[in-house]
Amino acid sequence: MKKGEKKQTIFFDLKLLAKEVEDKRWEKRLSYTSAAKEIGISTSSIERIVRHTSVPELNTYYLLCKWLNVSMDYYTIKEKKGWKESYFLKK
Repeated sequence: MKKGEKKQTIFFDLKLLAKEVEDKRWEKRLSYTSAAKEIGISTSSIERIVRHTSVPELNTYYLLCKWLNVSMDYYTIKEKKGWKESYFLKK
């Protein structure tokens, strides 16, 4: 980041991410542990995401998107729409 540039907050839809992780996990009939191993993340990471208790780290988010077969910007939103969003990163 260059001196004087403003940081941009990027919001993303945690609820949709959690729902799609759960849907795929159920579709494949995987436990949290098995899904986490398949994705390449810890069991506690997948549980926190599904329960909306934390925002995933960038690497975890990348692996989740790869597992869900979507681009990393799929869950990002540019503006708040009147419901609770969580910020992911500032760039």
